[in-house]
Amino acid sequence: MIQFKDITFDDMATIKKCLEQNTNKACEFSLANVYMWNVDNMCKYSAYKDQLVYRCVNDACVTYSVPNIGPDSKPFLDDLMLDAKQLNKQFTMKGLSEEMMKQMELFYPNLFEYSFNRDNSDYIYKVEELAELRGKKYHGKKNHINYFLKNYTYEYEEISAGNITECHVVKDDWSEQKDSDSASVETELGAVDLALNHFEELGLTGGLIRIDGVVKAFTIGERLTQDTFVTHIEKADTEVRGLYPMINWQFAIHALGNYTYVNREEDLGVEGLRKAKLSYQPEMIWNKYRAVLKA
Repeated sequence: MIQFKDITFDDMATIKKCLEQNTNKACEFSLANVYMWNVDNMCKYSAYKDQLVYRCVNDACVTYSVPNIGPDSKPFLDDLMLDAKQLNKQFTMKGLSEEMMKQMELFYPNLFEYSFNRDNSDYIYKVEELAELRGKKYHGKKNHINYFLKNYTYEYEEISAGNITECHVVKDDWSEQKDSDSASVETELGAVDLALNHFEELGLTGGLIRIDGVVKAFTIGERLTQDTFVTHIEKADTEVRGLYPMINWQFAIHALGNYTYVNREEDLGVEGLRKAKLSYQPEMIWNKYRAVLKA
């Protein structure tokens, strides 16, 4: 039987090694993502046969997710199906790319039902386009940035041990502008705290903007694949017009030059967030499929 473990900070080196050759552009398969968002420690992991696999068990089913499925993956998947059988749970997989879904169907014709939730699809952009903002399609973004440049004196900095505390202040100010009693805000605050508190150990990259010397915005992410970065966090003072476009633009210029793409994660079905993410003209919408074993 496959042995699954709690995901702790001590396991990051093992997970990182498993993800070194990852080609899946879904945001879930970055090093810090699962550590930041593993609420109540519901998700476990295994490095079974050097293949990373996450497992989440609930009353109805057991759900697995893996970075990649290739032509030689069937024995590994058979072992996962056996694990589900031993738990007496319905077998489910999530986070499948379209190519992975097709490979699953080759292995198990008509054995699974496949679906995806658009709310969980990732937005992936060309770094070059976010850094240059050329053309009419970015006219609105440039207007906001030009307003900011005209009205504020700013500095851009890389996030480091010396300014992490100031990022916590921005996070706290952001939470006061939200309904801090809501479960989603509390969960997000916890994830941001984990990222800031373990910034260097997790190998994260970040940037911030100061206005008149005071930090007013920051963003944090990490390597996802060889050509793709993933942005996990972006927080800014909403009362400063143009600040969100500004931190996005400056981060693309200063931090993402070694990447072709940047994944800015999903919109979770939030109308305003979807509109904002679409306004940046994504290069692709990365759908993540779910496979449920038919009864």
